[in-house]
Amino acid sequence: MGYCENCDKEVSSRFCPSCGKEVQSVASTKDEIRSTIDELYALRAGLSLLSSETDEITQADADYNRAVNNYNSKLNNYQKRLDDDYKKYSEDFENAKKKNKKNYEDLTKGIADYKYSRSHAIFHSIILFLLVAIVIACVVAVIYFNNPNNPGVTPQASSIAFGVSINLFIISIIAGGFVISFLKEHIQWLKGAQRVINNLSNCGCVPPEEFDDLYNSLPSTIKFTNEYNNLIATRDALVNKGLSAEFYDRNTRISIHSKQGEEIYNSLVANYSYLLDERDWQNLDLIIYMYETGRADTIKEALHHVDKARQTEQIVQMVSSATQVICGTISRSFQTLENTMIKCASILSAQLSDINSTQNKILRDVSATRDVLFKALKAKSNVSSEQLAYDVQVLKSYLN
Repeated sequence: MGYCENCDKEVSSRFCPSCGKEVQSVASTKDEIRSTIDELYALRAGLSLLSSETDEITQADADYNRAVNNYNSKLNNYQKRLDDDYKKYSEDFENAKKKNKKNYEDLTKGIADYKYSRSHAIFHSIILFLLVAIVIACVVAVIYFNNPNNPGVTPQASSIAFGVSINLFIISIIAGGFVISFLKEHIQWLKGAQRVINNLSNCGCVPPEEFDDLYNSLPSTIKFTNEYNNLIATRDALVNKGLSAEFYDRNTRISIHSKQGEEIYNSLVANYSYLLDERDWQNLDLIIYMYETGRADTIKEALHHVDKARQTEQIVQMVSSATQVICGTISRSFQTLENTMIKCASILSAQLSDINSTQNKILRDVSATRDVLFKALKAKSNVSSEQLAYDVQVLKSYLN
């Protein structure tokens, strides 16, 4: 049995009857084909285990990035609270300061108005007192000079005294009316100024230069200052703590799993490169699919079918079908694959170096390695070989 690459078909003779070229001999026995399939599944199991190590590495990075995001979020929240609290405190302080200044100015004006009204009220009261005295004097003078019994009072003097007294009386009465009106007005002003003084005095306003000390001594301000300082201390404690523990945990986990992954990778390259080049690991599912469905009997033939599928844009559908077939095979055929896993486990166990790693200590035991491979193969059964090959590249990026 042979295979003509030129005509893309199997032939039974040494030379192709269509083109005459010598054909490539292929494995024709079922045992040889089964052995190849087993080795391909063993390679897939190793890649699945390698992918699990990559998952651990990327998870370590993801956990650290999550810790960084949480840290930054907390730090930003603390800073925002500090900024908001300080902004509110500043606004309250400025508003209170402006209000105190206005109240103090109004109080000062009220006191000045009070003094002004009081002085004018006293002045007009004195004027009123004098006018009343004049009126009384005028009345007395009229009575005196109109008394015929008073010696020395001539009719002429009585007439003059009467005229003067009447005129003064009239003038004093008129002036007294104006004085009383002014006095009433100033008394009203005095009462208004007194109310302003009483109201503003109850507000506790102080001279502007004394306001800062007064405001800082208020219980509400002292409470705010204590809470604000506690918040600063909490933020500073978070900053001082930092992410050193999380960073150390990340690096430790990455170091462990990258070392384990490197050991597994080196083992796979050393023992399966003869079967399938690393550059073709992404096609592993398709190659197994070609074998399982009888479309190919050799690796080269299977790769030829893969290249042809890529050229005809059938690769997407074929990859999906291959993944489904392999997933079903792994789920149904653990007993069939047991010998394959034992063989692969022996290879891995022999290749792994003696390093201080729990995972690799397990892998140095053949029986335990078989169980680990079974578990990895099943866990990654629905993951395509393209993804497994990509995980290999991710792992290698951490080794550089």
